[in-house]
Amino acid sequence: MSEIKKIPVILDGDPGHDDAIAWVFAKANPVFDIKAVTSVAGNQTLSKTTYNAMRICTLLGIDAPIAKGRELPLLSP
Repeated sequence: MSEIKKIPVILDGDPGHDDAIAWVFAKANPVFDIKAVTSVAGNQTLSKTTYNAMRICTLLGIDAPIAKGRELPLLSP
């Protein structure tokens, strides 16, 4: 049986419940090799989304660096 070639992945989001579910699927997929996690402000402040990212990673056993992103969007509609 051949070895699965892993795809390196960086998870990026404003982790609320929707991103948490997506990260569950990413962690469960044996093809993905999660290399890093970044959080940005979205529906919440950057502090809260970064805290959420740390909690989600801890719960899922994701052992990857977590970095804060931007507090504001690059572009506003």
